[in-house]
Amino acid sequence: MIWPAAPTYADVVAAYPAKARAAKLGGRATLFCLFTRDGRLSDCTTLTEEPHGEGFAAAARKLAEKFRAFPTTADGKGLGDAAIQLPVTFDPAMLDVSQSVIGKPQWAGLPAFEDVQAAFANTPKNVGTVHVMLTCTVQPAGWLGGCGVASETPAGLGFGQAALALSGKIRLNTWTTEGLPVVGGRVNAPIRYESGDPVPPAAPAAKP
Repeated sequence: MIWPAAPTYADVVAAYPAKARAAKLGGRATLFCLFTRDGRLSDCTTLTEEPHGEGFAAAARKLAEKFRAFPTTADGKGLGDAAIQLPVTFDPAMLDVSQSVIGKPQWAGLPAFEDVQAAFANTPKNVGTVHVMLTCTVQPAGWLGGCGVASETPAGLGFGQAALALSGKIRLNTWTTEGLPVVGGRVNAPIRYESGDPVPPAAPAAKP
């Protein structure tokens, strides 16, 4: 499920049940919700809560108000009255502001082949496969911002700086399949480029 909007990292930390927060207790709840015509969630009920009675289900239901899906599916059908099982995970590690626990993020949008060719147009040719790792903060709607170059191979030839131009073309789903937030977290975005003949690069895999 692609969510253009979902609770942010800060939203989940703020909703963390007080007693569980003090005890640094982790938990998880799964909700059953209906979609409204505009892609929001309604009538959410609790399917599971682990551990039971620690407030995780109530916190998850409050967070459900912040989700928004595209109101129509890829084949043009409306979401009205469709249902979903929604996992929400509360990891005590996220209470440490120096960490970003975002699980396994998924790409929702990647640079086109033409974007990659344009970004690396002025870099050296025929130096083999180029690998650049960007470290970014996930912005609202899943876009990347505040990116820096964590590593580049080969180094010192401008490939890292060129790859930064692609960060604005990369978008992540705003919620993970494990039930963790993405917006506000830090993510590593690997970029691969073939500096010889122009062939489409393989799609990278997101890394938390």
